[in-house]
Amino acid sequence: MLAVGNFTWEVTLKEFPHPPIKTFSAMVELRQTIFLMISMISFRFQISSLITEKEQKVVMTLRDLLDSAYWLSWLTSDRIIILISSLFTVLFRMMSQFDFFLNNSFTVVFLLLFLFQFNMIGFSFMLPAFLSESASSSMIGFYIFIAGYLQEQLMKFGFPYNTSSSNMHRTIWSLFPPNLLTKAVKLLADATSTLVILESVGRAARNVLQMIPK
Repeated sequence: MLAVGNFTWEVTLKEFPHPPIKTFSAMVELRQTIFLMISMISFRFQISSLITEKEQKVVMTLRDLLDSAYWLSWLTSDRIIILISSLFTVLFRMMSQFDFFLNNSFTVVFLLLFLFQFNMIGFSFMLPAFLSESASSSMIGFYIFIAGYLQEQLMKFGFPYNTSSSNMHRTIWSLFPPNLLTKAVKLLADATSTLVILESVGRAARNVLQMIPK
């Protein structure tokens, strides 16, 4: 071979083909919890503000203001807050190069966070009717977060979104917004992980083909 004038050596490094390797990631395991924590910030603020106005009897001083106008003003301000919160949450996570945000549609993830927080507005409007002190808003927000976290752990076993659970169980379970958030995040995360595995398999297949002598 050395006698051939145009013979050259080519030395390269290639990844040895192997099956996809599952690695543990705290961010992946806690993504639903992190989303819930981020969303609970605005929820806690909404409850606290409403209870504070109730304590200060702000509504009584606005007797000429229609109830619809009062609640519409709160709904408008809350929507602006959750719009900004959802937008910056998605943008900052994309800037941090998280696969969940990069491999899923920006619109889908944004609408997921926005609509979940929009659902929580209804809870924030309802709960002040049963509370009299603004200090209790922190405890209520904490209790809802704990309930969402515990139910998230239960949903890891498939309940109630599996074939063995009845439609009534799924309907009742879905009335609590954090449960729907957990299910939606899991669906998107599974789609993302499937895409990553397919990309790994594709790279391994290309490496095998390149190793075959032509």
